[in-house]
Amino acid sequence: MGKPMAWLERVERRSAVAWIWNCEGTASLTIDRDTLERLVDDHCRVDVVYRGDLPVRGSVIREGRKRTIQNFAANSDEKILWWKKPTSTNLDARLENLVPRVQRAKVDGEDVVRVWGTIGGRLGFSIIEAADYDHITALGYRIRPTAGPPQRGFPRVTTVAEGPGATTAQVTLSRIIMGVSETDNENVVVDHIHRHDDSAVPFSDERRANLRLATHGLNIRNQQASKPRYRGVHKQKGRYYAHACPPGGKKRLGGFDSPEAAARAVDNYYRTLSDEVSEFTRYNFPREGELPFLPSHIAEQLENTSDER
Repeated sequence: MGKPMAWLERVERRSAVAWIWNCEGTASLTIDRDTLERLVDDHCRVDVVYRGDLPVRGSVIREGRKRTIQNFAANSDEKILWWKKPTSTNLDARLENLVPRVQRAKVDGEDVVRVWGTIGGRLGFSIIEAADYDHITALGYRIRPTAGPPQRGFPRVTTVAEGPGATTAQVTLSRIIMGVSETDNENVVVDHIHRHDDSAVPFSDERRANLRLATHGLNIRNQQASKPRYRGVHKQKGRYYAHACPPGGKKRLGGFDSPEAAARAVDNYYRTLSDEVSEFTRYNFPREGELPFLPSHIAEQLENTSDER
């Protein structure tokens, strides 16, 4: 076994970052200078595992204790995820590239928890009220966002709760929050009022204000508009045709000169249906109190976060 601090011989320093090169000098691990100073002060050994020339993971060993390089850099025992995956020659363990799996934040003035996970090959997250998160995890559950059935080509976030205890059974988180059994109420669906499958970072809003009980039919109505732009509109031979799907069948609403006119015809038709159907319908041009097509403002409020310790 080599000297514990031999890795320092392969360190290249800059003002804010440092690179730890492999013995051949063809691939590296990038860390912040602050992380480097802590490694030196704590007399740590750094091991980087390569698959071919690809650096796939790094470990920090101190006094027999082994930690991942990302956990050491973030100074956290919570699982840390990579924002950007390793490239062919570099593993980036700078803080700006690390995402703690659990973060505290505020949305609309209330305390929430953001839980990160891998969704369709990229990072996504779920938002949960802090009180619900604390209660459910105290019961022994582990909350995890995962990939659900894709919506319009976008990865969809489904939040599950695993456990408690030794069991590996998964329960849909929204059903736990709303008090709906997985088996006793098979015909009852928990509908997410606002969906965010096509936002820059896919996420699911599991707050109580965004959840409601529904039938399968009503749940299907609350979907974001179809391609290319508006719900219930398609183009054929230079004209834009509108159609709606009321309970029991499909209704054609005629052709229009513009997609906007066809989309408004779809909206107006749904407004003539029962209050229950209208409530679950997502509108192209929503009026006050109606569901919009576009995602809401939640993502912008999540910049002020703190890591869960």
